[in-house]
Amino acid sequence: MRPKDKSVFRAKKLAIPSLIGITLMLPVCAFALLVYYFESSPVKQDFIDRIEPGMTKDEVVSILGHPHRVYANGREWQYHRPLSWSWLSIWFDDNGEVEECETDD
Repeated sequence: MRPKDKSVFRAKKLAIPSLIGITLMLPVCAFALLVYYFESSPVKQDFIDRIEPGMTKDEVVSILGHPHRVYANGREWQYHRPLSWSWLSIWFDDNGEVEECETDD
């Protein structure tokens, strides 16, 4: 009878703790990504910085794209990320020019 190869047993001994470690780390990583996703701004800060009072709605669309929601008869445009609490609101005056830009940060 041939003696059993010890490297096979050694590999099995390492495989089980490795699988347990990976299984425990996956929820931690997923949670960290969710926290980052929910807490980060829906629009990058450098795009927000480009929005200035007096800009037209077309200029805002060229920078940020179309808004996700429109309120107050078109005077408030809101950008948000799906399933997120973060938002960006842009208020326009009666002439359709940017009056104020506000985020939840």
